[in-house]
Amino acid sequence: MELASIIVSRLLPKAEILKAWTGKEVVRIFKENKPDLILMDIQMPEMDGYDATQEIRKLDSQNRTRTPIIAINANAFKGEKERCLETGMDDQITKPIVSSMLQHILDKWLFMIEINRSEENDALPLNLSISTKKIIRSNK
Repeated sequence: MELASIIVSRLLPKAEILKAWTGKEVVRIFKENKPDLILMDIQMPEMDGYDATQEIRKLDSQNRTRTPIIAINANAFKGEKERCLETGMDDQITKPIVSSMLQHILDKWLFMIEINRSEENDALPLNLSISTKKIIRSNK
């Protein structure tokens, strides 16, 4: 995930990168930072990305929000993306991470966040958070 952190910092130079090394840390950092976007590594100690996603979805439902969660997975096996989606994730990219693919994912989901905000007439600044071993939040 260090590569993802480097790529994101190049694509979003004002982003602050918050790192979580376990699934439990991802959930804790999510609670503290209310990120707009999460990159979720599937394989983490203590709590994997699937379980961390389910915990985040419970928190989202309490807050009546839905934070986009993008799986980062080493497995490109058939059915893996479907499993991620069934667990509550919104999209998936596979390792090795390529800059152009990460750019596409960020563009797609950050655009959706901005569209949703504009529909709600909410002028809050973007609070980007990319997680799983990495959580990123843009500076305000």
